Amino acid sequence: MKKYKIATRAISDVGVIKKVNEDSIITKLAIGPKGNHGIFAIFDGLGGLKRGDKASGICKSTFEEWWNKQMKLLPSLTDKEIINSINEILYDCNNKVSMYGEENDISLGSTASILLIVKGKYYIAHVGDSRIYKFEKELEQLTEDHSLVALKVKNGEMTLEESRVSKEKNILLQCIGIREEIEIYNKIGSIKDGDKFILCSDGFSNRLEDTEICNIFNDTNKEERLKETIDIVKSRGERDNISAIILDIEKDINGVIGRIIKFIKR
Repeated sequence: MKKYKIATRAISDVGVIKKVNEDSIITKLAIGPKGNHGIFAIFDGLGGLKRGDKASGICKSTFEEWWNKQMKLLPSLTDKEIINSINEILYDCNNKVSMYGEENDISLGSTASILLIVKGKYYIAHVGDSRIYKFEKELEQLTEDHSLVALKVKNGEMTLEESRVSKEKNILLQCIGIREEIEIYNKIGSIKDGDKFILCSDGFSNRLEDTEICNIFNDTNKEERLKETIDIVKSRGERDNISAIILDIEKDINGVIGRIIKFIKR
């Protein structure tokens, strides 16, 4: 099995309007006998509801606890077992956020976009309108927005351009903590040397064209370009919190050399 190195850069900005950052992010890496693996996630607390930061925080702490317990076991699991495990934690998050709301007589919720990289594959579990993209020669959105405008675009009732300025664009059809049942979007794919990913809240993607997101990966100083892109989003009047995580996947040359040396010594 090929081993890969995963380089990450992440930023979460409160933005220009809100006083509280309701976004929560996770970037966790581990090195195991079957290669590097990691969990990367964005949870966007719903700005129109009370205590969005609490909702996203519950999701973050629940997944971090799961990761700490499961990270050594994940490489030995099947694809189905990994997806089932992630989904069970999302169901748990939904129950915890819902219960917190009932106990405190408030409405709160969060999006959840999780990217797990294990044994040369990526696994996605997603609810809401935060996004996960993959970049090769062009940008590919790996998640589907659980929003009213996305549904209308899919059904031909609205163009993509109309959806970006629609007053309905903040209406979610799925999120964590609001309903008893949630529908989780899952996706599995293989990774290869040179693959790049970005996870972002809608506060990041709302004000950017695909080409502008691609420019982050084309820049040699990705961290600086990411910061500059956040500033661009803020200058365009984005009212929400702004968060993004970028990943670079590279073949672990040192691991390959080590295996060759080990083979020669036999």
